[in-house]
Amino acid sequence: MIASPARPPFQSGQAMSAKVAEDERHVAVLTMIEVPEAAAPRVNAQRAFATCASHLTTAFRITQRLRVQGSVAAVGAMLMGASDQPMILLTAHGAIVSINALAREYLSSGADLHEQDGQLCCHDAQVARRLQETLERFVREAPGAASANMCKRVAIRLDAHAKPLVLATLWPLQQSPAIGIFSQAPVALLTIAVPRLREVPRLDPAYLSALFEVTPAEARLINLLLQGATIKEAARLQRISLETVRSHLKSIYAKTDTRRQSQLVELLLRVAIL
Repeated sequence: MIASPARPPFQSGQAMSAKVAEDERHVAVLTMIEVPEAAAPRVNAQRAFATCASHLTTAFRITQRLRVQGSVAAVGAMLMGASDQPMILLTAHGAIVSINALAREYLSSGADLHEQDGQLCCHDAQVARRLQETLERFVREAPGAASANMCKRVAIRLDAHAKPLVLATLWPLQQSPAIGIFSQAPVALLTIAVPRLREVPRLDPAYLSALFEVTPAEARLINLLLQGATIKEAARLQRISLETVRSHLKSIYAKTDTRRQSQLVELLLRVAIL
């Protein structure tokens, strides 16, 4: 519902009405009926009505903003959950607002980054200091709507002695007055590139069929190739002939508009993160 400024009240006898909000399907109207009572102190009815209408209009505006932000948050949480990367939403003071399952697994793995009482902490003092300084800079340089001066993402190396490297990126979030009305607002998204935290996901055969119209046998071959199998290994694992595998692969190339196995795997890796 979209709030609109209260209009001057329509007065008919002892009743006053004014529209305080509306949307495509609904209109909210405030009506005040003055009931005279001899024993009650006389109040300025019109002033009281105007005050109530103003407060209700403000309340509707806040409700609308919270509804929109709630929808945005729901979509964001869904995308974080579906991501193949650890992701953490952070406030300016390093408090964790939201975290996906992969990030929670990483924080519990004994790495430098860990969670303590809802805060993102780091055993490495230098990394912890850089994280905090970056969060504070995001607040200073991007206080409101996006602008040309809005700071860019910042790369941070975690677990300095780990092999292979563990890298993270802090992404500044556009701030909105509606975010954080009743809670702390996130100012950054932390993504972590953790090698081999998860194997390459197996693609759903039904999803592959909807995308490329592949058969179940071709979907099985696609998943084997995505896991790094050669066509000879795919033939052995499926107990079929090499010629059959080549026939499936030729059909897959035609359906995915690819010509080489490297192109096919590159396409499949993009599909895997959808």
